Amino acid sequence: MGENGLARRNVVIVLGTVCIVLAVGLVGTLAFYTSIISDENNKISALNSQISQLEFNVTHLQDQLNGLLNVTVIPIGIITSDLSIWVNRTVIVEGNLSRLFFPVVKYSPWSYLLSSGGQTVGVSLSANVNTSASFWSQVHNASASVRIYGVVEKGEIMYTHGILPSEVTYYIEAEIVEPL
Repeated sequence: MGENGLARRNVVIVLGTVCIVLAVGLVGTLAFYTSIISDENNKISALNSQISQLEFNVTHLQDQLNGLLNVTVIPIGIITSDLSIWVNRTVIVEGNLSRLFFPVVKYSPWSYLLSSGGQTVGVSLSANVNTSASFWSQVHNASASVRIYGVVEKGEIMYTHGILPSEVTYYIEAEIVEPL
């Protein structure tokens, strides 16, 4: 082989080496990006799973809310006829809510009365019951027509100065108060 043949041979060897290096680089790059794509697919799958779980929770909560909204209002008289069977049960009642002042009571778990059809039941309003200031003003000055969603609880009234012994009482722990 002459000098020309040797030069061609060297060019072929150099080009072959460059092609091998490029092929190895291409395989390495594909492997690297395949790994990144796989990691991203795993992240997307995890996020899709979280989205599905959250959608399930929203659907479950919506079903619960619809169940509450579709429950019939229970007349106070039915609840007061035997309050003990209603303990720890959620009830929906309507009536006139008024503030109650106890001149001889040291402690009572409730400080409001809900009246309807000649029947009354005690009502406790926790701090998270959200209604307007004008509504509370109406309740404190007279009474307000309301719908209450709450749980019947059992408590105890204690009187001041030992006038009377403590007594068991049943009342509604209001979770939602809606003006009517």
